[in-house]
This record gives sequence, C-alpha cells and structure tokens, in this order.
Amino acid sequence: MILILSHATDAHVAFVRARLARYRVPVMEINPADFPSHVRVAARRGAAASLGSLTVRGRTIALDRIRAVWWRRPAAPAAPPWVTDAEQRANIAELAGVGITALWESLPALWVPAPPSIRARGNLKFWQLGVAREIGFDVPRTLVTNDPKAFIAFHANERSRIITKAVSPLATIDGRRPIMATHLVERRDLRRVLAVRHEPVITQGLVSKTQELRVTVVGTRVFAAATRSDRMPTTPIDWRATRDPVVFEPCRLPRVVAARCVQLTRAMGLTFGAIDLILTPEGRYVFLEINPAGQFGFLPGLAADIADALADLLARAPTSPRSRTT
Repeated sequence: MILILSHATDAHVAFVRARLARYRVPVMEINPADFPSHVRVAARRGAAASLGSLTVRGRTIALDRIRAVWWRRPAAPAAPPWVTDAEQRANIAELAGVGITALWESLPALWVPAPPSIRARGNLKFWQLGVAREIGFDVPRTLVTNDPKAFIAFHANERSRIITKAVSPLATIDGRRPIMATHLVERRDLRRVLAVRHEPVITQGLVSKTQELRVTVVGTRVFAAATRSDRMPTTPIDWRATRDPVVFEPCRLPRVVAARCVQLTRAMGLTFGAIDLILTPEGRYVFLEINPAGQFGFLPGLAADIADALADLLARAPTSPRSRTT
C-alpha cells in the first residue's frame, strides 16, 4: 500500500499516480485537512500485534500494510466547518496536528521526502547551507539576523552587493506556498532596515552567475536542468520573479557535483530534494538551497522522467518487518 498525502489541486499527484498504475500497487490518497472530520484513526501500542487502522470516507486500511508514504504539500489538519468558534477551531487544529503527526512518525514505511520531523528540519535554509558546505559545496557568504547594525555592516562588507530571502517559506491553508522571491538590496532599502528587528532575514553576498540550475534528486537518481536567466532583463536575481516564460533545458552535471547532490539529500535524511545551484563565470557550482518538496512539473524533458523515478521509488519500497509478521 502506498499512501499519498496531498491536496486536490496538486497536479503532480495525478502525474505520478498514472505511472503507479503500472505497478499494480494499491494507493490511497489523503488530504490531512480532512482530519479529524473525514478521517478516522485507531492506532495501537502495547500488546496489540497490529499498529491499527486508518479509515477515509468509508475505506479502511491496516497501518502495517503501508510501505511507502509520499508527502506532497498537503494542507494541515483543520477543524470541521460546523465548528465556528475561532478559539475552539484553533484548539482542534492544533490537537489534530499533534495527533496525526505522531501517527505519521510511527509508520514503518519509506517516506518521500522524509517523515515530518526530518522534513521540517530540511526546510531550515541556514542549516542546509552548513550541511552543503560540509560535503564540499561552495555556498554564498550568509548572515541570518534581526539586528539592523549587523545587517548594515554586512551590506558594507559585501560592497553593497547583497540579496535577501525569507528564512522559511510560508504555507497557505490550501497547501500551496507563495513565491518568496530573492530580492537585491538597493541603497534605498536601508531606510527600512529597522524592520528586521521584528522579522529576521537571510542575507547573502550576491553571486555572479552564468546559469541557474534545478537539480532534482529521487533516491540515488539525479535530474538536472539549467536556464540562462541571467540573460533576461527581468530575471537577473531570481528567475521565479518574472511572469515571462523561463526555459529550463536538461543538462549534464559533472560527476562530482551530481554525487554531492545525492550525498546532500542523504545527509539531510531525504529521499527526494529539489536543489538550486548557480554556475559562476569561473565554473564553480554554488549551492543556494534545497526544497524537500520542490516542484518539477515545469521542467520540460525531465518532468516525465522524474515522475517515473518517483513512482518506481514508491512502488519498490521494501515491505517493513512489522507488516511481514501480520
């Protein structure tokens, strides 16, 4: 049994599920936002031989039979719509989130990209930079701060060539994340520097580039694509900040760089990751960040291959020791 945790509007799920049909493995999709309204859990510990069961809109599965879980940007648990008191709704959502997360962490299954606790750590950008540097990637000079004086000093040390980005992406209630584009700090921006006291930011020295790369790692397989967004006047800093079409084309990474990408995902405890790199004019591959649940549908020539690799990884997940004995 493969469990997919997602929401109804994610096109990636249908893309991968069509490929899972080839393997004749049963699949169940759940939107965690339906818990506790439409999802029933009966999990057990102690003398019980079985871990318990999960029921979704009348369909019940044994938790021990779940051998792979794909976390694909689902919405968080939410109170039923008939609960109207704001405080009560917040309490229900919080308790439901704690309860269902404990269940997910207990499943004896392969997780893509990782169980909740590991995935949450994987979204910490400053931590990512440390792991990437340890395994050999070049990383930008970086400061995370809510101190205006430290921000101004960093700006001066980098000769006024710095960018800022959000410390972490923000999730909306429908499971989608708003685009938090990288921003080049202009001198006029320093007039608002006091705002960092209340909202810490990541600031980095600007890295010159010839290409931006999106490298998708699925298990041990690596899929790389590149764009010359530096040549487009609307995307000199961040290709996501334009409405103009940005074309990514499949490319081949040096073997050592591809190996580092796989090593990075493993070191972070992930089975999937979307890695952003920059290729500098000097030929250095600089690590920017990794998204444990990054998009891949926008990559022509690679999206189908990535979906195939994901389906294969999920379908070939080994049966857990617990499920073999029940």
